[in-house]
Amino acid sequence: MDDNDLVTLARMPPEEAATKLKAVGELDVAREITIKAQNQRDAFGPFDALPFIAKPWAYEAHVFGYIGGDAAAVMDIRPVAMVSPEKSLIGQRVIVSLDYFLVASYPGAGRHSVLVNFYADHRLPDAVEAVSYSTVVRVRDGDRLATINLPIFIGLNVAKSGLTIRCTTVNVKSEDDEAFLSFLNSDAFKVGLKLLEHAQPAIVPFSAMTVGVTRGIAAKSRNVAVQDFTIGLDFGGAPTGARLSLGSYVAVQVPTEARRSWSWSDWVFDGARGEIVSKDGSLLQYNAIVLGVSLLEE
Repeated sequence: MDDNDLVTLARMPPEEAATKLKAVGELDVAREITIKAQNQRDAFGPFDALPFIAKPWAYEAHVFGYIGGDAAAVMDIRPVAMVSPEKSLIGQRVIVSLDYFLVASYPGAGRHSVLVNFYADHRLPDAVEAVSYSTVVRVRDGDRLATINLPIFIGLNVAKSGLTIRCTTVNVKSEDDEAFLSFLNSDAFKVGLKLLEHAQPAIVPFSAMTVGVTRGIAAKSRNVAVQDFTIGLDFGGAPTGARLSLGSYVAVQVPTEARRSWSWSDWVFDGARGEIVSKDGSLLQYNAIVLGVSLLEE
């Protein structure tokens, strides 16, 4: 899936963002964007020069952290660049799971149906399979996914270069798409994408289908892409990179100014509550996704 295939709300032209927001009931924000677009044609994005819009869904940037080690009542979250890489994972097969999904706020009122898509490269001895998998999360603002350890990729091969995973989310408000989302939310689609050590002819068309569905749903007027991030995990190299190890990887959607000053030393994972909290106990007020990486037991 190319970077230009799916455009999040934060990267849309102002007029397009305003149209989307009107369709889902965010009338005040849509009106302000329209006024700004009329007076400032050279705006970079729909929320530039609107600093008073403190909406978690209006941000484009993400910060990434890592939770590792034995389970405890309180677990530190470390920067991904400070993770000790597990080079023993090279050539192994791992499970990537959705362990935490927090919606601080998504566009529109009521319960959100969120189409979540994952993309990765499955490296085989003589080929690379581009694999994709979709699941549906139904939550309200302030809620997190009730289910943890939801398998996404089962048996993903770890190459010498590590793993690269992309995640996108689409907030679905169109009633016409609810039937399809219910199909994706069935038990048959909650078992993850099982990958083998050799090529599977059905994988390519299946992955292409999920990509096409995501594009089609996101393009409809009452549906909007909210989050889009890619995390590349390797075994060393540039000191600013991200390292691969068994554990959990945290992605938090934040404003650009918060990204510059973000410090994971201010945050922990409260195992007893199952929440990401500040060290003074305050709940996280941003949209967040946690992906688990565990070893596949053959």
